[in-house]
Amino acid sequence: MTTLFTYGTLKRGFQNHHRIFGGYDIKITPAWTYGKLYDLGYFPALTEGNNKVYGELIEFDNPEILNRVDYLEGFKGKNHPHNYYERRMVDVFVGDDTVTAWAYFLNKSKIIESDGELITSGVW
Repeated sequence: MTTLFTYGTLKRGFQNHHRIFGGYDIKITPAWTYGKLYDLGYFPALTEGNNKVYGELIEFDNPEILNRVDYLEGFKGKNHPHNYYERRMVDVFVGDDTVTAWAYFLNKSKIIESDGELITSGVW
């Protein structure tokens, strides 16, 4: 089982949710993690931090889904010099439980370049 924390366009109701997850068997649960969330205009970005960031935990068995998300997020491999986002494991909180899940982080320098604005509510 693969677990993925989503906080932006991959959430239910947003433009990339059906594009990536449509037709696949997935489980979605409201969740949150620690970090800082920035609005980059058309999409958000997550960085390290101590704020609560709210989103969804998506669970699935098909490995093709993670490949599709990697492609969408510009992730070519761990520490690859041409990555747009980095994929890392984080603790995600679901009710009283803690789950380890993949999440996509953006380098703070890219947020500065994009004039990213901090989302203090933790919800995009």
